[in-house]
Amino acid sequence: MPNNVYSIYTLDKEKTINNSESLGNVKTTTISNDSLLLPVHFYVPIQVDTKPFNSTSFQEIGTTELNPKNYFRNNFGLEFAFEAILDIKNNGEHSGEIILFNISENKTINNSLLCSKLKRPNLQSTILKINDDLPNDSQIYSVQMRVNSSGVTVKCKMARIRISIIGEN
Repeated sequence: MPNNVYSIYTLDKEKTINNSESLGNVKTTTISNDSLLLPVHFYVPIQVDTKPFNSTSFQEIGTTELNPKNYFRNNFGLEFAFEAILDIKNNGEHSGEIILFNISENKTINNSLLCSKLKRPNLQSTILKINDDLPNDSQIYSVQMRVNSSGVTVKCKMARIRISIIGEN
């Protein structure tokens, strides 16, 4: 099989994904068959500092570039989500918080706040809407984290943007 053709399998038959192209740190594909088993997820990882953190003000722990226009292909409906795994070490009801901040426009992304009080690592996720939350062009984003009380320690074990093909527009 050539390097730029991939196969995925649904319950009924093989589907082909081809025409891969590289866009910076993420590989994108054009989907050539209209009967995929949906949803299909792609991830844009965000490299973050994973050491223990205890600041009560938001501090940057990682950055990425994202251009939603790069993912609009073949009239598929897309859903974008910000996801992170937070690991809290605390005594009581304190929490760790993480947000996505648009450095290019100097503002916090609406609906991007993720908060965890659990004392074990857990995946948090929030849906981001194009044009309402995410501008539909290339932007630089910062992942920022804080704790809500001194004496609390939090680690961000992972952060990413999930792009889901959810159906045709």
